[in-house]
Amino acid sequence: MKAAGITAVQPGIESLSSPILRIMRKGIKAIHNIQFLKHCRQLSIIPHWNIIWGFPGEAAEEYREMAVILPHLRHLHPPSGCGPIRLDRFSPNFVQAEELGFQNVRPNQNYERIYNLDVTELSRLSLGCPSMSAAEGEVDIIVRGRHQ
Repeated sequence: MKAAGITAVQPGIESLSSPILRIMRKGIKAIHNIQFLKHCRQLSIIPHWNIIWGFPGEAAEEYREMAVILPHLRHLHPPSGCGPIRLDRFSPNFVQAEELGFQNVRPNQNYERIYNLDVTELSRLSLGCPSMSAAEGEVDIIVRGRHQ
């Protein structure tokens, strides 16, 4: 990549937890993501990656463990952002939302503010839906650093 002149990549890293990566169906383990970040640092390539949460079945404890691991990786590029999963229309998580356990899938609230339409019409218009899962509230507190 470096020889081809690539200076930045978006590798699709969205977690540093193997159990959560399994829930995400990424087909990779946390160590592989960390190894990729290490290679990027060695090659002076900037990886743009994120930590996302809100997957049904994820354990809040996995985020506590990531919070312990991250300070040990400060020599690597940090995540570009952290936030809850967004179900984009036509994505596998959107299409299979019910069978994957996503609850309360609805259009982004900004659509309600812009358009005077009912939820059915907004669902046909919107491209992305935030999703709520049972662990999201607790995970949000852990990821944003407000845990005790």
